[in-house]
Formats: sequence, C-alpha cells, structure tokens
Amino acid sequence: MPARLPLLAAALLAAGCSTVIDGTRQTIRVNSDPARAACVLTRDAQIIAETVTPGRVEVEKDKRDIQMVCSAEGYEDKLLTLRSGLAPAAFANIVGTAGIGWAVDSLTGADNSYPEVVTVILRKPRPKPAGAAP
Repeated sequence: MPARLPLLAAALLAAGCSTVIDGTRQTIRVNSDPARAACVLTRDAQIIAETVTPGRVEVEKDKRDIQMVCSAEGYEDKLLTLRSGLAPAAFANIVGTAGIGWAVDSLTGADNSYPEVVTVILRKPRPKPAGAAP
C-alpha cells in the first residue's frame, strides 16, 4: 500500500487538469463580413450571449452545441452551429490520470471547448427575377 500512495497522490493532484488549465468558461471571438453584425448565441433555445462584431463573448463550456444567428441590415441572417469538442488537455487527463481527472473535468464541463474564433460571412439577398410574383 505505501508504494501505491505516491501514485494515488499524483493522480489526485492531476485530477481536473482541464478544469485547472482551461477553466469552465471560454471566450469566443466573433468576426463578420460585413462588420457590425448583431450576433445572438443560444443553447437549448436560451440566450447565453450577444455581441456586435467584431466582438467577444464568454460562454460556459458544455457538451451541448451553441447556435449563433448573426444579422446585419441589408443582409440575410446567417445561422451557425458552434460544435462542442474535446478540449486538448482532456486527452492527456484521460491517459495520465487513468480517467480520474477526466471525470472531474467532465462534471465541470472543462473537457469541452468551442472554436476560439468564428467568422461569419453574410450575403446580400438575391434579387428576384423580373416578372416573379412578390
């Protein structure tokens, strides 16, 4: 048992590596063309952040994806899905702590991450063909 104590202590100290390194919140930079687009981010139909581009939003990390809608006058709205992925520190945590650290990170959401930078390209509406019904 005494020989295993240092190994157990090291595993417990490393537990939650993503929580310590990356935290449970993330900042996402949002850019658009054209600039000055209004963007609303939702998760499960609840607004979690809003910004005007170029801007930054801070979100809680989570396993669920984020929906982002950006709009600007004279342009079509654009809907994007920001996919929740595995944070880089999570893999090392799974291997290095025999899953103990990953379990902690999974409970806090720290093992997830979203894109750090999102660029939205808005399009002008297509003109209607001559003679088309309104």
